[in-house]
Amino acid sequence: MRGLEYYCEPVSGITFRSMPEVLRFLKTCSTSKKSTGGDATSVCWVLADSSTDTWAPFVHGNMVPEGQRQEWDAVISTVSQRNANRDAGVSNVR
Repeated sequence: MRGLEYYCEPVSGITFRSMPEVLRFLKTCSTSKKSTGGDATSVCWVLADSSTDTWAPFVHGNMVPEGQRQEWDAVISTVSQRNANRDAGVSNVR
């Protein structure tokens, strides 16, 4: 039997019960199943500082607020680490 897996976003503490929920959050910037219009395909990443390889996200021509960008960074880092752990055979269940 498979254990209960969940993904916790470390900045806000939002808990996701499935990978589709995480991906929906990254795509829409919302935990709601109903989209509010923040489509990930409309995100444009601009190199902000080449010396530190820092990128800034823009949505519909407007820079994403720092707090939202930090949330995205945390979720992306968490998902990337969990994928690396999964590929290495390490359990992500807490």
